[in-house]
Amino acid sequence: MVTALHTYSWRALPVWLVAIAALLYGADEPLASLALFWPAAFLTIGVLLFGRPVPTFPETALFCVFAMVAGIHVWTGRWPVAAPEFAALAFSLALLFVVPRLARTRAVITKLFDLILVLGAILAFFAFLDFVTDTTTQWGQPKPYHSGRLSTPFLSANTAATFYGALVILAMARLLCAVRAKPPSRQSGDRTGHRLKTLIIPVSTLILCGSDLFLTASRAGISLAMSGVILLLIWDGLAHWRQSGGAAPPSQRNLPWLFPLIACLLGLLFMMSGTLYASRLDLDGLGMGNRAQAFAAYWEALRLRPVFGDGLGSFAYTNDLIATASQAEVRQLQGAAHNVLLQWGLQAGIAGTVAMLIVWSGLWEGIRRGLRMRRRQRTELRAVLVIMLVVAAHGMVDYALEIPAMSGLLALLIGLARAILWRRQGR
Repeated sequence: MVTALHTYSWRALPVWLVAIAALLYGADEPLASLALFWPAAFLTIGVLLFGRPVPTFPETALFCVFAMVAGIHVWTGRWPVAAPEFAALAFSLALLFVVPRLARTRAVITKLFDLILVLGAILAFFAFLDFVTDTTTQWGQPKPYHSGRLSTPFLSANTAATFYGALVILAMARLLCAVRAKPPSRQSGDRTGHRLKTLIIPVSTLILCGSDLFLTASRAGISLAMSGVILLLIWDGLAHWRQSGGAAPPSQRNLPWLFPLIACLLGLLFMMSGTLYASRLDLDGLGMGNRAQAFAAYWEALRLRPVFGDGLGSFAYTNDLIATASQAEVRQLQGAAHNVLLQWGLQAGIAGTVAMLIVWSGLWEGIRRGLRMRRRQRTELRAVLVIMLVVAAHGMVDYALEIPAMSGLLALLIGLARAILWRRQGR
């Protein structure tokens, strides 16, 4: 853990930027997203001037499209409202660009993964203390909503569930890697000490972030995160079993306790903090009644400007425009559509939504195909793919991807996956 926390070099700057964004309530406020844009922009410029490799054709095309859309918003006078949205998007795109160029070796990539887990575990620990001290406040201030549910460091408990769920899946991947790692010494004492040392970070993160995940009481968030953990375990286990020809590799023959350990950890987490989640499931299932009504209204609103939308940052305007007397009080409290496709459709139209889906699917498919090219760090690649699926699925019923810290964390993980694919064999 100390080794991971000592990664203070400039290569870890993207991780620290995401950590700062998380501490700023997810950088959801316009001023926070604008403030985070500048260090990310300067870091990108520095990598462009001194880094390798040069921008790829898809990266160059994406930058040109982004600049063109920003120019259109300036020309049409929408820039004052759209600027925070563009700053948040640019923050995530900058991380996608710089991370693969900063993490050039397997050692650096591993340290950055561990640094993410260490900082996540520290944040989860203080969030847990803050919640158990008083469930109605956050950092000593009254919560605007979701009282009685853990939402720290965000304002929304559902966003916190997406955040901690991603860290739980990543920690599970690092736990699998630690268990499969071959100890450097044959002496029993050295092997045990090395094993315990490699298990500290993933197990600690699993316990702390898992506890916070259940305390968010987000029905969809917790269900999807646990499904992601199970998917990763099955996918990664089958892949290693096939790779070894159906026989257990030498490094795993003496570890029959792995799956019982994972089952015990998950059971312990549920006993510690899962009762709130279970009570909300008993109360209203997945609670999709009100969301379904809102989705129907937003779907109808897509007809207002179906091709290009009303522009980034225009959700509040559209939301007020379609509000009726019967639900105006509830509708005006909504800051997002709680569905990433509807959100993009309202703001960017069919054109923007299709462009977003092309970028997303291109990144996912690129990492999936890269699995066949690598011999090492495949578990981390699978974890990133699972996290992308879980975050996208939760994005169908929530707005976590609209929060810069959450989108930044996802961009950071995708960037590390790209770094694994770009790394030369043997490095």
